[in-house]
Amino acid sequence: MAQVGRLGLLVSVILFAASLGNALASPPAAIEPFFGRFEGRTMAGDDGDTTSRDLTVVIQPDGERFRVEWTTVTRQTDGEVKRKTYSIGFEKTQRPNIFRSTMRTDMFGHQVPLDPLKGDPYVWCRVAGPVLTLYSLQILDDGGYDLQIYQRTVEGDRMSLHFTRLREGEPPRELTATLERVAGQREG
Repeated sequence: MAQVGRLGLLVSVILFAASLGNALASPPAAIEPFFGRFEGRTMAGDDGDTTSRDLTVVIQPDGERFRVEWTTVTRQTDGEVKRKTYSIGFEKTQRPNIFRSTMRTDMFGHQVPLDPLKGDPYVWCRVAGPVLTLYSLQILDDGGYDLQIYQRTVEGDRMSLHFTRLREGEPPRELTATLERVAGQREG
């Protein structure tokens, strides 16, 4: 009879662990309202030239993580077009609503951030209500810093973007834009 009780307990533990595994296989709930594809355009003045920028932001689940991808297409007044795309995965940390980047695989097969002392950017983000703020810190060759801050606020099907770049010894650069959700479900 004691063996039947132990077997029942073992089955209960296995079922609980399986349900916990399913719960952990989904991305954090705080990020879900940001899921979708957003597109927009902004004008910016760089060094006296005004440029048009087409912006796309895609935020999507990636197993128990989530991924932020953004593309900027810059159109110069002289007709030159530049395209830059970044894609970064994020996972939970021990601190609520703060997420670390998972940009490379270590020797044990774990996804980890890059090494800022090797010139790579260190990237993390946080969610505070309707605002997802992504930080990218790079240590320059002379030991100075280059910090880029992307604040993305989602209200309904609209995303407001406020970008700030703080590079040691230079005045701050800022850019704002409004993007519209073109795909993905709005949560809540």
